[in-house]
Amino acid sequence: MPDAVSGKPTTFVPRAKVPQRVQVVVWAKSAGRCALCSAYLLNGRSWFHTILDGEMAHNVGASTGGGSPRSASHKTATERAEESNLLLLCHRCHREVDTPALADFYTIEYLTERKRAHEDRVRQVTDFATRRQTVIVSTKARIRQSTVTVSPRELAAALHSADLTPYTDAGEVFHICVELDDDETEPWVWARSTARIDEKLERLERAVASGRVDHLAVFAIAPIPILAHLGSRLDDKLAVVLFGRHRVDSDEAWCWRKESAQPEVRFTVSGDDVGDADEVVALVSVSAPVSEHRVPEALAGLPIIRLFPHDQAASRDLISSRTALAAFSDGWRRLLNTVEADFPNTRRIHVLAAVPTTVAVEMGRHRMREAQPRLAVYQRTEDGYAYALDVG
Repeated sequence: MPDAVSGKPTTFVPRAKVPQRVQVVVWAKSAGRCALCSAYLLNGRSWFHTILDGEMAHNVGASTGGGSPRSASHKTATERAEESNLLLLCHRCHREVDTPALADFYTIEYLTERKRAHEDRVRQVTDFATRRQTVIVSTKARIRQSTVTVSPRELAAALHSADLTPYTDAGEVFHICVELDDDETEPWVWARSTARIDEKLERLERAVASGRVDHLAVFAIAPIPILAHLGSRLDDKLAVVLFGRHRVDSDEAWCWRKESAQPEVRFTVSGDDVGDADEVVALVSVSAPVSEHRVPEALAGLPIIRLFPHDQAASRDLISSRTALAAFSDGWRRLLNTVEADFPNTRRIHVLAAVPTTVAVEMGRHRMREAQPRLAVYQRTEDGYAYALDVG
């Protein structure tokens, strides 16, 4: 009990040593800054190591001995050495709060509130995610008689480069791999491939519906029509990062190139005059030009809308950064909007495209499912383009 006159405890409370683990917590919660003036306390240097300039200050005094400020309390010596009673202060602020002449200014209540406010502010301003969990979606497909997929080392390098980490489910990495091992010349390849994609993505859709998944990392190689269908099945409400394989023989084959090293890419949309056609042809030139003489005879006479690079030649390396891919997506959405505006009766867009894998997925992703015409996607052949499948 405190003395009725002085208010100090009637039994002496000695100073207790602050444990090392408690000091670490105080430093961490204060972010190495003074809780009062926010001075940075890790600036001191010697020849061999960093010098900690901060000091442990007690709110309720460390003991009831003479000269200990704010010492009147029922707290035990152990409680006075706990993290909740300690502030990280610079030397100047520490001297000031312990000055007897300022005892009425630096009260227990004031210091308690300043400690709380400073640590709350530190927690808020450092609440940023540097890595995000993602669900991996990949394909294992036959391309020119070879099976192509992303290897574990390539996968890890690409995710690290994008500050992503795999989402785990019941201790297992949530990785959806769609096997597309049919030869694209087989007549059933399109129907069977789309069915396999739909089957595999059912699990993903359940996870999305439950709210557990909100981000996807997609590593896909397959014929363009199949990738467009895959893109249409990826929920447009999710954050999606697409990765494309570059022609390099290293673990970084699926990593996007640094933005600063890539030229700006823009796309132009042009087309025939407005009309009342219920079908149009879209020629999409990205990795190579798509010329009108390759349009199948069955589509002759239909209006043509073109999407192509602005002031640049179409090439395989045109989409080498995420910014370039975003520029294509913007151009593709403008093409779809142009069709809606200029040909309002259109119900079907015949898509003839020379594009990289990431662009093929984007074409399917950015078609508004309930509002825009369905896409009839064609596959490149030796003689031109042959119809493969409808998206939507």
